[in-house]
Amino acid sequence: MTKLPDKKHPFNRTFILVSVFLLVLVCSFNINYLKEKVRSFSMNKENSWVIERKCSDENNPYFTQKQQVEIISPVIHINKIYNSNSGPVQTFYFKPDNSPKSELIWLTDYSVQVLDKENQLNLPQNFIGHSNLDIAFSELVHRQEEVFSNRLAMVSQGHTAMHIPDGFGLPFLSLDNISVTTQAVNYNLKNDTLDIRHKIILGFIRNKNIKKALKPLFKRTINVFVPVSSADPIQDSLNGSKKNYRPADSTVLFNQQNSGERYTGHWLIPQITDTVKFNVTSMIHLNYNTTLHYASVHVQPYCISLSLKDLTTGTVIFSSHVKNNTANTGIENIDNYSGSEGIPMFADHKYELICITNNTSNTDQDMIAGMILYFYDKVLEKKLGTDVQLKR
Repeated sequence: MTKLPDKKHPFNRTFILVSVFLLVLVCSFNINYLKEKVRSFSMNKENSWVIERKCSDENNPYFTQKQQVEIISPVIHINKIYNSNSGPVQTFYFKPDNSPKSELIWLTDYSVQVLDKENQLNLPQNFIGHSNLDIAFSELVHRQEEVFSNRLAMVSQGHTAMHIPDGFGLPFLSLDNISVTTQAVNYNLKNDTLDIRHKIILGFIRNKNIKKALKPLFKRTINVFVPVSSADPIQDSLNGSKKNYRPADSTVLFNQQNSGERYTGHWLIPQITDTVKFNVTSMIHLNYNTTLHYASVHVQPYCISLSLKDLTTGTVIFSSHVKNNTANTGIENIDNYSGSEGIPMFADHKYELICITNNTSNTDQDMIAGMILYFYDKVLEKKLGTDVQLKR
């Protein structure tokens, strides 16, 4: 007896067709919703970083296009007071560009924002400690051992965005290994819990999109240090009284050359107006006369100014005034220097950082004070003009 082939039940086929039709219909009416869900899928995973690359055409005399990399951190849980250098820290490693081969690129912008957990709302900068852009190694980044620092850029509370002046850039290679490290602070929120994210944005220009030659910059990191074993009393600059000390607030020490004296870059400031000076000539370490075009400043609350002084001429090169919050602990704004014309600086001059603090709280406060200086790189400019591998 011959067995007839099975026939699909007409109800099953109709059900499938109707289901597909309804699904397509729902998608057509909710396409924007679905797109957002796809885009934010990884945002729902608290331990995931998100990276997105964009490109925009620019009406700029120096270039035709600018690349932008947006990086969103995993969720940062704020559930207690976090003073400077004690808040949650997260690091993300990536390549600056997604081009298949190594090409010359020019960093021009770096910024950080605070978002809520769902990446929907911009929150105040109160929860930004600092955000750093670091590089592991590059053939273009100076690696002089006595002054080398892998930090390319840094922004912090009061100075959340940096823009290198037009006509200049910080050059490195598109396939260099770089990372962003972001740290949160919480000076004031005591009895509540808040989940946030940090959004970091990099702006750079591909060398092939340059219309007019950019001038390269090299950077130096300089910091104020205080002696750990100092027994000298601090003199209040307001009333002349002498009291308190500047104890170290960290195990991070710095051995000054030719003295053996231990120094710290993280100290406690007393409840008075205080001035600390430190010679930074060896940190600046200029091999030739050049010009300063950007100065990024990083300080803690209760600092009121940080100045760079030329000790040879007695002139203040740049003074950063710091606006502190009046209602609570925190920084509203930090002045930073940016200029295409630049400020002349000299290889045979001596330089000093001057940090002035005014601790108006009822307890000792910790302090860090430093600058990242960006100088016109005459040596690299010649290399970029002669090295065929780096030409457009």
